[in-house]
Amino acid sequence: MHNDDDEDAPSTRRLSRESGRFVRSTPGSRSLARGLQLLRTFRNGTAALTNAELADRTGLARPTVSRLTRTLVENGFLHYDIAQQTYRLTAVAMSLGLVFRQQVPLLDMAPAMLAEVAQAERVNAGLAVADVTDMVVVAFERGSPTRVGRVVEPGMRLPFGTTSAGWAWLGGLPADERERQFALLAARHGSAWDDMRVEAEAAVHAVAMHGFCIVHRKDSPVGMSAPVHSRQLPGCVVSFAIPLATEPLDVLAARHGPALLRLAALLEHAGA
Repeated sequence: MHNDDDEDAPSTRRLSRESGRFVRSTPGSRSLARGLQLLRTFRNGTAALTNAELADRTGLARPTVSRLTRTLVENGFLHYDIAQQTYRLTAVAMSLGLVFRQQVPLLDMAPAMLAEVAQAERVNAGLAVADVTDMVVVAFERGSPTRVGRVVEPGMRLPFGTTSAGWAWLGGLPADERERQFALLAARHGSAWDDMRVEAEAAVHAVAMHGFCIVHRKDSPVGMSAPVHSRQLPGCVVSFAIPLATEPLDVLAARHGPALLRLAALLEHAGA
C-alpha cells in the first residue's frame, strides 16, 4: 500500500511544500473532473442549460453529460426543471460561495482599498483570481466618471484573452507553469491562439520588466494589471480599466502604473 510518507520515496506532501505546487502521486478522478467541468459552464447570463448545451460548451459526449447531470441532480448540486428541460445550480453554490468569502479576510478589506485608489486615479479597479483559462472577478469598484467597457460584477468569469488580468497572472507564474497554461489556452482557442500568444508573451515580458502589463484593443478600454502574490488568494491579479485611450499607452502607463503597483503591494501585504 502506498504511503505519502514512505521513506523509500519523497513525501508528496513535502514535495508540495518545497515546490509551492500541489503534488500527489495517486491519480485523480476523471469523472469528478468532468462533473466539475459541467458546473463551470454556469456563469452570468447562462442560468439554465440543457444537456445539449452542456455538451456543446464542454465538448463532452451527450451520454456522458447525461450521466453526469443525473449524478449532480441526485446529489443536490443541480436542479432539473421538468417544464423547461433545463438544469440550474442549487443553493449549494451559494453556500460554497459564502464559505469561500468567509475564509478570505482580504475580501473584507479589498473593496475599500480598491475604491480609494479608483477614485484618486479616476479609473475602475478590480481584483480577480485565475481559474483554468478564465479570471473570476472577486471585487470591483468604479472610479471612472464615464462608463468603461462592460458592466462587471463580482462572480463574473472573464476569459484570459479579453482582459489584461489573465496575461498579468501568466506573467507572475514560473516558466514551467506558464507553459502548461499556454497548452490549455491553445486547446481552448485553437488556431486563434497563435496571435493571442504573441500578445500574451509581450504582456509576460512587460510584467517581468515593469511589474504590470497594459493591453488595449480597438474600441475597448485600456486594461492595466499586476499580479498579487497572496497566500489567502492564490492566482490573484489587480487591474485598472481606463476609458478609451486618448493618449499613448506609455503615457497612461507612466501616469497610472505607480498607483497600480502600490495597490498590488498593499493587497499583497493584506493577503499574506
